[in-house]
Amino acid sequence: MTLGWLSTFLALVPTWGVMTIEMDEFDPTAASGGQRPALATSTDQLLGLFDQNYGKLRAALMGTTDAHLLTNWTLKSRGDVWFTQPRWLVLREYILNHIVHHRAQLGVYLRLQEISVPAIYNDSADERGGVFR
Repeated sequence: MTLGWLSTFLALVPTWGVMTIEMDEFDPTAASGGQRPALATSTDQLLGLFDQNYGKLRAALMGTTDAHLLTNWTLKSRGDVWFTQPRWLVLREYILNHIVHHRAQLGVYLRLQEISVPAIYNDSADERGGVFR
């Protein structure tokens, strides 16, 4: 995964969370024809995509209920069921954990390119945090 695609991917993952809340099932091969979304071509475009998609996820989370999150959601591929799980579990395992995993990858990419790694939860080796001060 290139740095550009990883960054774009991190800006797109929240759309999966919105689908998890708003749809009962999803088949990415049917929705996209098996094609990847377009790569962000500038920092401004990437940040705009990031802000837009995370804003939509926050709004979807605020607009749902605990009862809805207990209902099942299904992921398919080419019509075949991959899994069916409660929405809260999908959000935790396949959305939030996925974001954490790829953010860590992004930190490695930044380090390898000798770009400062920002403080995320607290200090990084390059930047002071402040969350726990």
